Amino acid sequence: MSETSGRSDNRGLFLMAVLVGVIVILLCGICVAAGLGFRQYVLPNNAMTRTALVMLFSTPRISQSSAATQVGNNWATVTPQPAVETSIKATLTPSLTSAPPTPTFAPPVWIDPPEGKVVFTCSASGIDQLCVINADGSNRRQLTEVGSDVINPSFSPDGAQIIYSSRADGHLNLFIVNADGSNQEQITVGIGNLSSGEISPNGNRIVTASDSGGQETIWIMKRDGSNARPVSSIPLEGKDPTWAPDSNRIAFISGNDGSPQIYLIQASGGNVRQVTRGISGLSGRSDWSSDEKWLVFQAGPAGGREVYITSTDGRDLRQLTDGGDNYAPAFSPDGRWIVFVSGRSGADDLYVMQLDGTELTRISGELGNPDQPRWGIGEIR
Repeated sequence: MSETSGRSDNRGLFLMAVLVGVIVILLCGICVAAGLGFRQYVLPNNAMTRTALVMLFSTPRISQSSAATQVGNNWATVTPQPAVETSIKATLTPSLTSAPPTPTFAPPVWIDPPEGKVVFTCSASGIDQLCVINADGSNRRQLTEVGSDVINPSFSPDGAQIIYSSRADGHLNLFIVNADGSNQEQITVGIGNLSSGEISPNGNRIVTASDSGGQETIWIMKRDGSNARPVSSIPLEGKDPTWAPDSNRIAFISGNDGSPQIYLIQASGGNVRQVTRGISGLSGRSDWSSDEKWLVFQAGPAGGREVYITSTDGRDLRQLTDGGDNYAPAFSPDGRWIVFVSGRSGADDLYVMQLDGTELTRISGELGNPDQPRWGIGEIR
């Protein structure tokens, strides 16, 4: 092949390559022009192509106020929400004119729930009545519908009955009722105002506080209310008594040293001994642990009370709560838990906790000012 022929071939290939390039450039220009035209008439102004396509083909029609609106050949600039989010909001957002739902307390979910049931006073139509609830927060029930306030309820050792005080004949007397609210029976009359009645763990006797002598003192009687008498022949101020698990000792509150403190006395009337000293604002009923090692009680000013436990020799004192106005504590029959009232949620409710203050759990809500809880065996069904 001659040199002239080789040059002709190379020139032909070059011209062909230039022609192909010009055609490609023309085709690209046509595509760009078509794209701009499509964007002008179909896609919202200033929108990225992928986002706009999702909006066009995925978003359901919504009101003019929340979608792009076309005026002539122009689109108003609006930022619509993705389809899935719009659907969720439409489902979950309540109407502005509808009232918010009223919160309802739900009992806690337990892994190892406390056992037994709790009796307490609850306000019904302005009068304190008897109410009961399982210790896990289930099956709350009002038991009584009496005409005067019920105070200081507690269970019998077998959980079958409840003893409490209420007014009859102008005085506070002791009553007993079955744990289901049936067979209410008045068991005392004519021995002054009686409060904080409690049946002994062996089931034979009742301890209470009476003001029949002009000063409130500790009294003891048979379970049917007969043979009532002061525990001690020595004048000794006392209130809020509670039995030791052995039925041989009684803890009570007395102001004999100038301020209310916890004392112990034998059920036979001897061996009076002071347990706590120098505690400010000690008030209300105390309670014994099942192993007789601890007493639980409340102390502090109204609105700032705390729950404490002390060893029965008074040497080991521990504060279990901190803030919220905590009061009216009582032990569970197995000695593992303490029930008490607290205003920490903004209203008074029942709470339980373990002996070291842990596992603090609210077990009630909307109960009408619960007060004076006391634990018993068995369950409410």
